[in-house]
Amino acid sequence: MRDAAKRTQAAFAAVKTDRQRRGLPMQKADDLNETGLIGDYLTPITTTLGNLEAKRTSVNPNAAALVVHLLFEAGVRPGDRIGVNCSGSFPALNLAVLCAMDAMELEGTVFSSVGASTYGANLEEFTYQDMEHALFTEGYIFHRSEYVSWGGANDQGLEFSEEVKTAVLARLAERGYSFWEIDDLEENIQAHLSCYGDVACFVNVGGNLVATGGGTAYDSGCGLLRSGSDDRGLIGQYLTQGIPVLHLLNLKKLFPQYGLPVDPSPVPRPGEGTVYYERTVSLPLVWSTLAAGMLTLLWAVKGAVKRQPI
Repeated sequence: MRDAAKRTQAAFAAVKTDRQRRGLPMQKADDLNETGLIGDYLTPITTTLGNLEAKRTSVNPNAAALVVHLLFEAGVRPGDRIGVNCSGSFPALNLAVLCAMDAMELEGTVFSSVGASTYGANLEEFTYQDMEHALFTEGYIFHRSEYVSWGGANDQGLEFSEEVKTAVLARLAERGYSFWEIDDLEENIQAHLSCYGDVACFVNVGGNLVATGGGTAYDSGCGLLRSGSDDRGLIGQYLTQGIPVLHLLNLKKLFPQYGLPVDPSPVPRPGEGTVYYERTVSLPLVWSTLAAGMLTLLWAVKGAVKRQPI
C-alpha cells in the first residue's frame, strides 16, 4: 500500500512539472493545492458537470493504497489479471489505479476516455492520455491505456467539435494510442468484455456510459461491489457473472469510510490515513478486561454487604 502511494505521489509531481513545461497555468482558485491535476470549468472536451470538491479529493496519493486494500479484499493477488476502465474525469484516480497495479504486479487491459466532466482532465491540449503517455514514457508507470474512446455522448464525443476531435486524434495516434469507436452501445459493452477476457476483478473509475450502460443503479454505489440490481453496462455484467467490481465514484462518501480526508489541504503524504491500519479485537484483552470488571464488581458487592447495619 505504501509502495503504491509513493509511486502515485511521484506521478502527481511529474504531471505538475509537465503541465508547467507546457505553459498551462493552474487556477489557484480551483486547484487550491496547485497540483496540476485539476482542469477548468468548461472546455471543448467537457462532457458533464462535475463536483470540484470531489476532484480535489481524488488528488491524494493514498488513494492508491485504498485501491490496493480493496483489490486484496476482492481476492486479487500479485500476478492476477484485472480489467480497468478509466474516465478522463478523474485523472488522479486513474493514476492511483495504475500505480496500484504496478505495486501489486498485476496484469490487465486498460481502457480510458478523452472527455471529462468539469474540473477533470478537460484541457484539449493536455488530456488524461497526454498525462499518461508522459508518465509511461518516463518510467513512472508501467501500464497505460491499450484503447481510448472519446467518452461523452454515446462514448463517441458527439458533443465535441470535429476540429477538436481531429487535433486530439492526430496527437494521440502519433503517440501509439488506438481509438475505440463502436456506434451501438450494447455492442460496445460486449466488445469490451471480450477484449478484457478472464479477469479476477473489474475496476471502474468515474461514471463512463459503457461502465453504467446508461443506468443509474450504480451512481451512488462506490467501493467494492459484489452484487447489483442492474445488469446493464460493464459493472452490471461483471456483477452478474459473480466477478467483484471496484467502483470508484462518489468519493466524498467512499474516502471517509477508509480514513481518507475530503478536499484536503495540503495534499496528504503517503502513509497518512487510517486506511493503512486494520481495526481488530484482541480476545485475550477482552476476556481479561471482563474478568477484571467482574472481580471489581464482586469486591464492591462484598464490601457493601459487610457494611450493612445489623
